[in-house]
Amino acid sequence: GARYRAVATNGAGTATSTAATLTVTATTVAPAITTQPANQSVLAGATASFGAAASGTPTPTYQWQVSTNGGVSFANLTNAAPYSGVATTTLMVTSVTTGLSGARYRAVATNSAGTATSTAAILTVTAATVAPAITTQPSNQSVSAGATVSFGVAASGTPAPTYQWQVSTNGGVSFANLTNAAPYSGVT
Repeated sequence: GARYRAVATNGAGTATSTAATLTVTATTVAPAITTQPANQSVLAGATASFGAAASGTPTPTYQWQVSTNGGVSFANLTNAAPYSGVATTTLMVTSVTTGLSGARYRAVATNSAGTATSTAAILTVTAATVAPAITTQPSNQSVSAGATVSFGVAASGTPAPTYQWQVSTNGGVSFANLTNAAPYSGVT
């Protein structure tokens, strides 16, 4: 955009040339990934973020992609739940579900000189753990000698809880684990 001209001078006077304009075009450089996205491990319901960066002239634009088949094929993401930032250097995946576990995310950087694709980062989603809570209590039983008696219990929790039945023969002062030996069965 700069303009250049010359002024010629001698004893008889001066003469000025017309101005010439200098136009400098930036050298285009194809994108190159400078920061690769990293694998993420989160609990279900949390937010995962993936970051990538690329060099290049002009400055590249970004498009995040996802693969749900182990990296065989990738599809462009759109800014629709649970995704945001699909055209930026940082992809956000909100309220992740265990169904997203194993998905692979990569960024494609593009400018007028070409494209560059990042490596794919893997999202691992673990179900949130919830401590067991007894939802059905065992009830007292009265039976005749020699009869069979059964006690039932149910508990919630994530992952699903396991069970161990115990017995107290001293009025509840202490309890001992039962084993699957006569007269007991189904103790675990």
